[in-house]
Amino acid sequence: MADDLRDLPAAASRRHIHTRRVTSQGFLRDDGLWDIDGELFDEKSYIYADRERGPLPAGMPMHHMRARITINNEMTVLEAHAAMPALPFAYCSGALAGITNLKGACVGSGWRRSVDAVMGGTKGCTHMRELFYALATTAFQTISAYREQHMPQQGPPKGSDGVRPFFLNQCHSWADTSPIVRLYFPKFYRDV
Repeated sequence: MADDLRDLPAAASRRHIHTRRVTSQGFLRDDGLWDIDGELFDEKSYIYADRERGPLPAGMPMHHMRARITINNEMTVLEAHAAMPALPFAYCSGALAGITNLKGACVGSGWRRSVDAVMGGTKGCTHMRELFYALATTAFQTISAYREQHMPQQGPPKGSDGVRPFFLNQCHSWADTSPIVRLYFPKFYRDV
């Protein structure tokens, strides 16, 4: 364990083999809706013998995937899109057929179940599924802080009960028994 809990311990001697980069961004659209975009890259540090595309130079993506959901302030998906600029097999693109079926899903409790229902197992793509999972976290990071600071009349997205903040009991610091909740949300603090 690292002496400083903010860093990892020093690594053993090693050689870089693979990089996965997942990025996601949140945007407030001019029409008041929200776009959450994600992108995934898988790259090798060596010449990779791709079964269908032949040798890929080091750093050439074996997977490159993009996803976007458009949501409203209630965190409901209005549109869902995906693209696969680089994929191991042309056949993989068939995994995109059901993406639009995410329309109407709620980005919140049950999001993973909704994604799995649309693209789980052989209906979809493991990598694309992981990318859509990440979009939910980015949606909350984008919308809740912005609404709290720039749209105070709406406040942050609420929990399923419509009152309690959605993030309570979702991590250590936001446990309803923590001093953080006692300080910032005393109404929901639970003394143990």
